[in-house]
Amino acid sequence: MQAHLDKATTRRLLLELIANGFVAQDKVTRKYGLGIDLFSIAAIAADRFDIGAERRRTLVDLSHATHCTAAYFILDDSDVVCVDCVEGGAVKSGTEIGARRPIGVDAFGIAILAMRPEAEAEDLLFRQGRIIGSEQMLRDIGDRLRQARSTGFCINLDPALGSFTIASALTNRAGDAEGALGVVMDIDDMPTSSTDISRLVVHHARSLQHQLWRLPSRRQKPWVAENTTDFA
Repeated sequence: MQAHLDKATTRRLLLELIANGFVAQDKVTRKYGLGIDLFSIAAIAADRFDIGAERRRTLVDLSHATHCTAAYFILDDSDVVCVDCVEGGAVKSGTEIGARRPIGVDAFGIAILAMRPEAEAEDLLFRQGRIIGSEQMLRDIGDRLRQARSTGFCINLDPALGSFTIASALTNRAGDAEGALGVVMDIDDMPTSSTDISRLVVHHARSLQHQLWRLPSRRQKPWVAENTTDFA
């Protein structure tokens, strides 16, 4: 199907869609694909499909088991975006569907970074450092990154938000993390030992990962826009 639009009009429309997060352009190939915010909106209705249903069931189970808010974040360039969330306990700002945050500021982003290729993780942290502007904070992120690689999950305490978060990454078939499953709770509800909750988070993350891997190849990566179109 053709829209019969001239290049100037097509370019203006694409720029508007990019600005609103509905279209993204690959920095290497220059091809255009679906933007991450489009998936955030689609996630609201995703429960009618098997991918969304599997993810939602896992989040519900994890929230009930931990009495915490359970959320799923995916990677988008140097940010992470929440595409699904089940509230439990105190409701936390920043875990609603569509919420976006820099990748190095919480457990979801660091869990994802820990399972990405080291060179890519370092590049993302370098870009993050230009935003954060704090060498001490970057060192702290580096320490948590190394710990997450060792344990398979990340723990983050955020006094500013009054929240305590534990997250574990899910990998695609190539072994690279594209998303992270985790729980968020109020600092006042933080357990003396996080061992049991950490085990539950990792268990549910691996369970969902295995379920997604069993889906047909065209639907095994709900966090990635697979089809791209070259308008250049």
